[in-house]
Amino acid sequence: MPREKAADEPLTLEQEPKRSMLECIDRFQQEIDTRSEGMECISDRYAVLEPSNLIETSETELPKFLQSLFQNCNELSADGILAEIPLLRRFLKASKVPKADSLGWSSLRFLEFVDEYELFDFVPYLTLALRIFLTLCVSAASCERIFRNSN
Repeated sequence: MPREKAADEPLTLEQEPKRSMLECIDRFQQEIDTRSEGMECISDRYAVLEPSNLIETSETELPKFLQSLFQNCNELSADGILAEIPLLRRFLKASKVPKADSLGWSSLRFLEFVDEYELFDFVPYLTLALRIFLTLCVSAASCERIFRNSN
């Protein structure tokens, strides 16, 4: 038929850069999706460190969140973290941090709070868990980058 293009017809000079750009965008999107899945998995594993769980979750419900954490991380003590969460809550109350404010905090802000009031000796397992959680994604990405560059 007239004006129909064959499926194997080469791309024009205008179409080739567009195709190349779309291919790069697809690869970039795929990489972002893969990495965000990994970060979501880490976030789920460390769910006990979410502000709402540190502040509001009852002491009877906290062990549910800790199970997934201790299946993969033997450096932390479940009993230690369970004992330290009420301590952290008391420290927040004693420092007169409004509950609404602390619910909006990030995990980094909780670690900064521990540092600000020098609470490392009082909540060592919680501090260690926060440090691991905050560096895990960065560490994995750094190792992945080093591995890729070595090939």
